[in-house]
This record gives sequence, C-alpha cells and structure tokens, in this order.
Amino acid sequence: MIVTKDVFYDTLKKMDTYIPFEQSEGWCEFKSSDKSSIVYFVDNIDNPMLAYFGRVYNKPFVGRIVDIIGEVWKPGISKRQVTKFFKGVIQDAKASMICYNSVSLYDVNKEIGLRCAGFVRPLGNRVCPLTQLIGVQEPRNFDSDWRRNLKKAEKNALTFDVVENPSEKDAVCFVCLFDELRQRKQLGFSLDKNKVTSLLLQPGFKICYARLGEQVLCARIIYICKKQAADVFAANSFNSMRYSATHFIMESIFNCLKKEGVEQFDFSRISPSANETNTIYQFKDAAGGCPAQYLGEWIWTRNSLVKLLFCVYNFLTQRHSY
Repeated sequence: MIVTKDVFYDTLKKMDTYIPFEQSEGWCEFKSSDKSSIVYFVDNIDNPMLAYFGRVYNKPFVGRIVDIIGEVWKPGISKRQVTKFFKGVIQDAKASMICYNSVSLYDVNKEIGLRCAGFVRPLGNRVCPLTQLIGVQEPRNFDSDWRRNLKKAEKNALTFDVVENPSEKDAVCFVCLFDELRQRKQLGFSLDKNKVTSLLLQPGFKICYARLGEQVLCARIIYICKKQAADVFAANSFNSMRYSATHFIMESIFNCLKKEGVEQFDFSRISPSANETNTIYQFKDAAGGCPAQYLGEWIWTRNSLVKLLFCVYNFLTQRHSY
C-alpha cells in the first residue's frame, strides 16, 4: 500500500531492523529533485515485513516510471509475502515501468517471489550487483600491498578523525576533494555542498578525515545503522596516493567501527572488470573480507516496447556494461 512519508518512517521504526542508507530519511532528502516525486510503499502498517520508497518520473514515450533503490526487509519474510507485496506495488503505482535495484544480499526465495509477481531481470544492468563485506570484529585477511601501504602511512605520521559536529565547512572541504577525484577518474556527476551539509546532519551519516598535519588528504562519508555500516562517498586529493591516505583512512574507519560494536561494513558495490573501474575493486578486495552478491536489478513493464526502450536507453547512456 502507498502511505505518507511520516507513516512510512514510523513503520520502519516498528520493523527494528537494518535500514540501508538508500532508504534512510537523510538519503531521501539528499536525492530529492524537482524532476521527480517520492512514493512510499509498505506491506502492512501494523506488522510490516517489507517497505521502500521510490522516485516517480514521467518520461516521453514511456510515461510514469517508479525507480526504487534499496529496501527494508524484516528477517523471515516468505516468497509468498514478497509476491503479494510486489503485485500490490504494481497495482498501486499505476506506472508503465517499475525499476527495482535491491541492495539486500541475494536470496533465492526473494527471487522466486519477484518472478511470481511479474518482475524479470533487465536486458542490461545499470550497476554491478556485487559488493565486498568486511567482518569488522573478525581478523582480516588483507593482502601484503595493504599492509605495506599502512606502514607507509605510519611513517608519514597521518592522523585520523571523525567529525562529531559537522558543518558547512566540512561539506565544502568534501566537495572540493570530490571534484579532484571526479576530474582524475572522469566521473559523470558532482556533489552539491548544500545537500552534503544536510546529509551530514542526518542520523547515521558520518564524515571522516585523513590528514597530513593540517592538510586533508582524503575524506570518507559512511553510514551506521544497528550493527552494520556502509560506504557512501569517497573523496581523495591528488596527493592522497603519495602518502597512502586511502588505505590509512579505511583501516582507521574499521578500527573505529570495531570499538563502536559494529559487526559488518559494506563497501557498497565492487565492479571487477577488464576496464579502469577494476582498480577500485582491487583496492576494496585488498582490504580483506569477502565478496557477496546483492539481489540486484529487476524490472516490470506494462508492455515489451517499454522494456526495449529501457534497454536502448541503458546502452546509449552507460559507460560500462555489467
């Protein structure tokens, strides 16, 4: 069923489970846009098992599109409950197309439930459905390169801090560092300092710095909920590699999370490949942990033509295929 924003977040509190940052109230505000509206779905207000919000767009030749990233599952949900919920979403959304990108770990019963509701895999994925999970409380099998970079950072006397009371100054610093990274990696998007400021003030989001003296070499925005944490944004200066700052900041984050009792850190996707994105995968893999697969991308359309148009759009706009 469709509910209001207030009812939605009150319902999530009843579920008393991990809420991924993609479904948090802070992220909802961060991703708000004049080009879209938000619709909130829950399966049951009194005894909820599944909930998520989606963004509604109206596109030429396609019509109404609902785009959903992430979800909140309560442990123990059955494939019949999944099918019933998603059939209800199709009926209530009144859309030509529903795109659903799950960030929960793969579960065959959830896939069965989705397929029985009429959802299928898209003809082309927009993102890689893999991630790297770090058991924060467990001994890690990080590789020799990671260990070597940590020793290098120690020699450079880098320092680490988590900002307890972030301000616009922190957002400006982060956006400047991200612009350096964007130019170096040729990323196709930038960050707005006002939205970053707002995000840092939301529950669960934290900004961390690695410094050489007073100079900030790199920064990371992470998210913590219950006993889990996730990577949100990374921003590195041109000098960060020279001082092994990225390895240092992640190791410091893991140590900090361990002290806080967090059990697992999600690197929020990896993209192993034969192109330039593989360097990001290699960095995350070197940290240890283990790879895992998300439930991933799904699509429902009212007709095959819309499905074909979506495939063509992805082909024309995506730099890489997954």
